[in-house]
Amino acid sequence: MRPDDRVRRLDEAISAHSGQPFNPAEDASLHVFEKAQRLGIQSVNDLAGFVQKFQDIGQKLARCMVPTTPVPAGQSVSYILDIIAAQQGPQALRAYFQSLKLTTTAEEYVGELLGYHVSTKGCTIHLLGIGNGALTRALHDEM
Repeated sequence: MRPDDRVRRLDEAISAHSGQPFNPAEDASLHVFEKAQRLGIQSVNDLAGFVQKFQDIGQKLARCMVPTTPVPAGQSVSYILDIIAAQQGPQALRAYFQSLKLTTTAEEYVGELLGYHVSTKGCTIHLLGIGNGALTRALHDEM
């Protein structure tokens, strides 16, 4: 799952911020594989490119969608895949989550991911708009 140590560093940052232990022995491979397959991502190199492109917004999302259980290896990639899915709009995102069999993400997550001004743990997500296949929203910390 990791072409370099970037994913591990991102996972460890999620762990540190959430106060949950990082558990490298447990991994999110099945969830990541299912999500990547649903999104049509064909290779590890493609996935690595998305990790590099969306790592900052993935970390911001992780600070708003705080894990309540130990953080498995690859959790950061799972968040990044959700960001990629969000680029397709609300209906596509809802269908994406409904199609996942190995992921326990609730459909209510759609509203938070798309930013219907939801406040969670001191974070507010604002939807600025989705257009031309690019995620054009910002995550703002209220801390």
